[in-house]
Amino acid sequence: MSFKTDPGGLATKASIKVSSRASTWNTRLSQLLLGNKDIIICTFSLPKTDEYLGRLLQKRSNGVTIIANSKFGKQARMLKAQYPNLRIFLSPTVHAKLALAPPNIVWMSSENFVHSRNFEGTIGIHSVPVYKYLIQQLQDNDLFAPEAEVRP
Repeated sequence: MSFKTDPGGLATKASIKVSSRASTWNTRLSQLLLGNKDIIICTFSLPKTDEYLGRLLQKRSNGVTIIANSKFGKQARMLKAQYPNLRIFLSPTVHAKLALAPPNIVWMSSENFVHSRNFEGTIGIHSVPVYKYLIQQLQDNDLFAPEAEVRP
């Protein structure tokens, strides 16, 4: 059976890497932050302290956007105060765990952007169509709405 593009999603071919405990968000994001491409991180939760994400954002917060669930507004404001160049958007509908870097890097995981001891599954995808599709989904769901952005 092969997938078909329909209202339920995009069918495409891509270079894919599947991982579990062998790699963490820390490792994946460290590699992405070494470059100068804009990065979008979409996560349900944010850590209670800046220890986990903070160590990553010390490398670079310019060009980094985080979209998180609005339940984590306190943590979002703490990150924004510490990293004023960081863009953060909050929405009550966010549950996805994604990292996106143009033109073709997509990481999708069951793991939130906090240290997890759980068994988690992650898929890395190199695909321009998948990247564009997910960016469009974020826009279509108003996750970059100006009123949702955390201000200093």
